[in-house]
Amino acid sequence: MKEDTLVGLGALLKKRREERGLTLQDVEQQTLIRKKQLAALEDEQWRELPGRSYAFGYLKNYGRLLGIDEQTLKEMFNRAYPDVEVPKIDIPKSQSRPTAKPVVKKKSPVKRILLLLIILAAVFTSLFITYNLSENGRENPPLNNTNVGSIGESLSPAVSGSPAAGSILNSASPLVTEVSPRPQKQYALGLVLVPEEVAWLHVSSETNQNIFSGVLVPQKEYSFQSNIPLDLTFLGGSKVKVRLNGSDAGYLAENDQRSERTFRP
Repeated sequence: MKEDTLVGLGALLKKRREERGLTLQDVEQQTLIRKKQLAALEDEQWRELPGRSYAFGYLKNYGRLLGIDEQTLKEMFNRAYPDVEVPKIDIPKSQSRPTAKPVVKKKSPVKRILLLLIILAAVFTSLFITYNLSENGRENPPLNNTNVGSIGESLSPAVSGSPAAGSILNSASPLVTEVSPRPQKQYALGLVLVPEEVAWLHVSSETNQNIFSGVLVPQKEYSFQSNIPLDLTFLGGSKVKVRLNGSDAGYLAENDQRSERTFRP
């Protein structure tokens, strides 16, 4: 390992990856880290990454896949990254301190504001949905899911049981002319999200097309259909169930922190 530390951090990553016969695409599929971020690590282009903590987090996952010791990665990262790491101060155990009351850590005001915004958005969304249902409930039956992500075609979900569906009625004549239904477009990727609690989601395509951004209302289905990969950024993913092409795929994430995930056809 000492010989590896003589080369740069990015060169070490690339060398280990090539020794294992892996491409950046292979690493992306196994670590869920985007290929351009992996390339930034290998080229040591730190400005292409969102920040020091994110960069080191990506590096640990990448190094774990390549079998590189975490301590070695940390030492090389501290030398390669332009920021100066704050040294730790060790306090001898022999020095006794007077007993003090435990300090209660206050929640970050940013987290409080974000949580408040999510709650307010959920309340306003619920009020809006309730108002619309009360106004139009007698005329149109409610939809059980929300189709928000079909790429390349405007969305017009059909409501079962609606009058005159698939036919043209002439009030002056009892004759009914049948109209052939337009064939539905087939998609290679079908993604359905069902939140158990309030969560936040942003969906975009690889071409940076924004598809959806907002709060997910609990117990409501959000359906996305596409023939190209979809990039998801979210908060509260551990409470969002996933159905991928009709099969149960568990939850969107393992924790409620801000995360990213890509689904491919």
